Amino acid sequence: MIESLIGVSILAMAMLGYISTTLSHQRLAEDAASRTQVHQVAREFLERMRGDPEWSTLYERVRALQIQSSVAGLSGERLDDGRLGFPPAEYYPDMVVPRTLESLVLLVDVPHAPDEEGIKVLREDVTAPEFGLPADLNGDGKIDDEARDEDYVALPVIVTVRWTPNGESARQMRLSTGLRGER
Repeated sequence: MIESLIGVSILAMAMLGYISTTLSHQRLAEDAASRTQVHQVAREFLERMRGDPEWSTLYERVRALQIQSSVAGLSGERLDDGRLGFPPAEYYPDMVVPRTLESLVLLVDVPHAPDEEGIKVLREDVTAPEFGLPADLNGDGKIDDEARDEDYVALPVIVTVRWTPNGESARQMRLSTGLRGER
């Protein structure tokens, strides 16, 4: 009788271990699938930015949302740093995300520094390693301290993506890249 009880106990512990492993594997697989979808949406979003037909105003439009993201009192999905994220459709109205990622928001950061009047503008000479600056943003072969809001051909961006998979805690990732376009 004791031997049977010990055998059943060992079998029960083995079954619990198997079930625990199976559930962990399932959670990891769901997490990987969610991350894959998020990467796909982020890649599509960046490609959309690269091919933006209104390239000459991209900095201005992205910068306006970046400023709005820091305004207190607005409600919405907050990023880890407290700023507000926006659905991709806020940047491109026809951009659709999979239903499983309805909670996805993002924020595009662009570099900015004060000019001689204190107005924050796009400048080449700023030291901002996260954006790859200083760098020649207007393609003239030199790095100067002039505002490049109007004549950039390269635009460094950092996209922060936040999503909540299947009611779990929110996840966040940052993607840095440089966009190139023609005016």
